[in-house]
Amino acid sequence: MKSQVERSHLLVWKKVLAKTDVEIERLGWTPEQGREHLIKTYGKRSPSLVTDVLLRSM
Repeated sequence: MKSQVERSHLLVWKKVLAKTDVEIERLGWTPEQGREHLIKTYGKRSPSLVTDVLLRSM
């Protein structure tokens, strides 16, 4: 069973990931362009692989 802190962290993480989707759409990027940006900038193919500190700086 997850603690309240773990559940809270998961909820925040899901919100951050959802915001990345909104930002990619706002930029008019395709998912592939978003992926290319992550690889070029962070060396990761998916927002879920980027640490939460890096993800929030995007």
